Amino acid sequence: MLETTVQKLTNMLASWPAWNDLGVTSRGELLQAWAVLLSSHALSAELSSNQSLTKQLLSKQQILLMDEEATILASQMANYHVRQAFELIAGTETMPGPTGETNTLTPVGRGVFVIAADCEVPITAIVGFITCALVAGNSVILALSEQPIIADHLCMSLKEVGFKKSVVCHVPYSELEVLIKTPSIAGVAFMGSTPQAININRSLASRQGQIASLIVETDLQKLPTLADSYLILRFISEKTQTINVTAVGGNAALLTLGNGDE
Repeated sequence: MLETTVQKLTNMLASWPAWNDLGVTSRGELLQAWAVLLSSHALSAELSSNQSLTKQLLSKQQILLMDEEATILASQMANYHVRQAFELIAGTETMPGPTGETNTLTPVGRGVFVIAADCEVPITAIVGFITCALVAGNSVILALSEQPIIADHLCMSLKEVGFKKSVVCHVPYSELEVLIKTPSIAGVAFMGSTPQAININRSLASRQGQIASLIVETDLQKLPTLADSYLILRFISEKTQTINVTAVGGNAALLTLGNGDE
């Protein structure tokens, strides 16, 4: 029996905290191993050798998207965003404590992200968004309109290096509307046309529940969004922890000092 989209999402939400707690370094190392697999050209070779899939399910353009140069560029994109994650979100920042308390700020994942496209898009773009979402501590659901076989092979390659299906999976693009209207979806990274991006934005804005993040790439040639060195920050939330080390029985009003109030 095939697992439904709702069941997949339920399982991903249940296992997401463990993935988020794994830490940026461990997640990044898994993604670096994936980048090595991508650069080995294994995905392209597998697709090209499967003649039945090639004839029945893959267009000429899709095959070109998986050629050697494309997979090398995709590998470089993955490594680039992993390095940015190590630099920007791998540590815990200590903030000022005006009354002697300890304040720490820690980047964490937001939850389950949908990565979608309404047309054929470069594998570099798909890999870039997958990498950012996963290294930041999110789970990923892929929904690619014209490239379901590529989505399947990318998920298989991630599982090959150690990712569980409860962390990354793919669903038919027809399920996108159902997903983005689900309050438990934390965000959407979309590649494709501007009109569809606007429709997704409206759907996210009109739903109940948490405010979802929308990240859009409509320039599929230059990929300016994916080239942003701070893109990783759009996939995270921030967790703060305060430990009050003032004397027991002290004046609680001291905690308001330094907050800018007169």
